[in-house]
Amino acid sequence: MKEQLKAEQVPIIYVNDHFGNWQSDFQQIISHCSEQRVRGHTISRLLQPDDDDYFILKPQFSGFFTRRSNYY
Repeated sequence: MKEQLKAEQVPIIYVNDHFGNWQSDFQQIISHCSEQRVRGHTISRLLQPDDDDYFILKPQFSGFFTRRSNYY
């Protein structure tokens, strides 16, 4: 599916929760998740981001969630 979307020039966006650790190294996380001893390494390798993909650190529930409690 990713290859098809890229062929249609649809941006690929990865979203990850770092639990407040905003200094995390994205490439280090990918390397760790792809190690054979880590559970889920097979899917992690299949879904590995390309250099032109986007990556968002999510602060809470969703990478696209915006809290606007001041407006309600």
